[in-house]
Amino acid sequence: MKKSASDIRAMFICNEGGHYSQMMALRELWSCYDSVLVTDNQKADSTRLGIEVCHARQLTQAGFLRKRIARVLTLGEAAKIYRRYRPQVMISTGANLALPLFFIGKLHGCRLIYIESRARVYSRSLTGKIISRIADKMIVQWPEQVALYKGKAEYHGTLV
Repeated sequence: MKKSASDIRAMFICNEGGHYSQMMALRELWSCYDSVLVTDNQKADSTRLGIEVCHARQLTQAGFLRKRIARVLTLGEAAKIYRRYRPQVMISTGANLALPLFFIGKLHGCRLIYIESRARVYSRSLTGKIISRIADKMIVQWPEQVALYKGKAEYHGTLV
């Protein structure tokens, strides 16, 4: 028996700022799935958005050792978030929250969809460079970006 869209658990992942703004442009998709939004935007509110919100910690940006510890902690946090929601699909507009969650999702057979930042026209983001190797679908917001991802990306226009 084939699952309907509403039976599929989708995890929407974004950092605050422009990534969050771009995710808001995808709000119509949320109601099509059993959805959860994972973000570090502390202002994101489940009641206002009409979707379950999981607030994730930001990576620490200070010091070499702290960065390494933060990455390990973030992988642990990503594993906890994955176990709590068990999505079949992960969709992200970036940035650093997507990395550990996508790696955990890939290990569990999730379909991974990454939407490169609209701010990137002539270069790839660091997250995009890494995730393009594991993503099932890369979506870019400028036609110039398709060549940057060596034909792996699809252009569908801008979100906002």
